Amino acid sequence: SSAMMTELMAELATRGVPSVAIDYPSHGHSDHLRTQPSIADYASAAAEVVKSLALETIGVVGEAVGAAVAIELACSHPALVTKIILVNVPFFDGKATKDIADIVSVRPTDATGWLLPVTIQSRLESDPEHSPVKPTQSWIDRLNTAYAEAGRSRMQALTALKQFDVLARLKEVTCPVQVVYGELFL
Repeated sequence: SSAMMTELMAELATRGVPSVAIDYPSHGHSDHLRTQPSIADYASAAAEVVKSLALETIGVVGEAVGAAVAIELACSHPALVTKIILVNVPFFDGKATKDIADIVSVRPTDATGWLLPVTIQSRLESDPEHSPVKPTQSWIDRLNTAYAEAGRSRMQALTALKQFDVLARLKEVTCPVQVVYGELFL
């Protein structure tokens, strides 16, 4: 969800760096898809946004699934993407089913699969690796907003990620790449 990029975009603005955050299809404020999108579909949607903004080149910051999208965007539109920063880029090394199950297990749902709100304490107890060192209420509110916006569709992004070979595609990227792990940027 673009809601998770609020603080980063504000910091970039103080440095004179314009930024845009998008919601992928079936996430945030975008339309729900009835079919399973791929990472390439998300990258195509991002390229359409860039085209609609009449931008000639862009640097891309992608976090988690967004990191995979940044890789695909750089591969499929090399003249457009000048650099990518990959934050917490996931790769599963052949054990995606277990890793996806681990991701899903730390995000509580009701009986229908709808994501339940989390507190700072519950998040730190269930998933400290994906939490800021000093989480704020603002961060947890945006996280809960992102969960609510994704709804049951969150599995679409995880399924797309499971089917994407991050390491193979990363080898095809021709622009500069920076990889960052940890959520300290929040």
